[in-house]
Amino acid sequence: MLNKALDKHAPVVKKRVKRDRQTEWYSSEIIYARNMKDKYNALGLWSEYKFWRNKTKQIVDNSKKNYYTNMVKDSNDPKTLWKCLHSLNPKVKNTPYELATEDNNTTKSKKCIADTFNNCFTSCAEKVREQGNYTPVNKADFSNLSNFVKNKLHKHEKFSIPPVNMTELFNELAKLDINKASGMDNIGPEILRLSAPFIAPPLAYLFNRMIDTGIYPSLLKNAKVTPVFKDSDKLLATNYSPISVLPTLSKLIEKHVSNKMYKYLSKLKLLHPTQSGFRLQHSCQTALINIIDKWLQEMNDGNLNLAILLDFKKAFDLVDHDILCLKLLKFMDLVRLLLVFSSHTSITENSR
Repeated sequence: MLNKALDKHAPVVKKRVKRDRQTEWYSSEIIYARNMKDKYNALGLWSEYKFWRNKTKQIVDNSKKNYYTNMVKDSNDPKTLWKCLHSLNPKVKNTPYELATEDNNTTKSKKCIADTFNNCFTSCAEKVREQGNYTPVNKADFSNLSNFVKNKLHKHEKFSIPPVNMTELFNELAKLDINKASGMDNIGPEILRLSAPFIAPPLAYLFNRMIDTGIYPSLLKNAKVTPVFKDSDKLLATNYSPISVLPTLSKLIEKHVSNKMYKYLSKLKLLHPTQSGFRLQHSCQTALINIIDKWLQEMNDGNLNLAILLDFKKAFDLVDHDILCLKLLKFMDLVRLLLVFSSHTSITENSR
């Protein structure tokens, strides 16, 4: 419905835009030096031309150096810092025009390349599991988790997803980052922000129906999947990682569930105190501070520190959704939460 309204009143129009804005390090001093260089080049005065050519290069180098030095110093968060570093060495998009297929041939067909990537990404977890030890869901042991949860909460304290508040939803819509990409529905965050006062009530109703019925619409699971090359041979699909972009609407309901669940887990102290991933006010930096502090204490006591560092292959792909849902059921509302999570995760539909 929203797409139809957009197509009628705000259709997408392709238009060539001339870039007239220079980079921030491009100063008036550089413009003057380049004009002088071009002037003496046109007049054939080679001595003056060489002087201004060298002068221009010197000014450009100094201007770039000062600009990026200040940019790094003023970077208060990792995102800004990496944006600065990437601008110094921009990556060229490596769209695979040729790929090795499963029958050891190579193809340049876009459809065959998409099919090869799709088969690789959807089956990679099973292939990794076949190579190592894997615990099936019917043999998983939850006794330690059950005992831990029983000591933390009573039966009546189990979590259930609260309804979506229209005011909270409006605030989330108003805070959407307009620089984020849109999903398969082609409804970008900027459109949702602009239409927030009008779409917040019906969206709140739809989200609450999803929570009440435990049904997660399949359209919200359709994702744009982009293969990003990692390293080694570019012909092998296994050397690419899938980057999925879900519809922005799906992220709104996910954030609602995530925020409420996090408050519940934090309130009852169901999270391990040293867990740093996916937690507010926790990061890799806080984890390093904690472990370095422990190492220093051991060194002061004359003890030896030993560390085992593990890098899990296809770590997120190997998360078993059935086991995850069964773990959640140990301290969360039984029926609807399981339906919402299993409905959302059991099928991943890929866009080619």
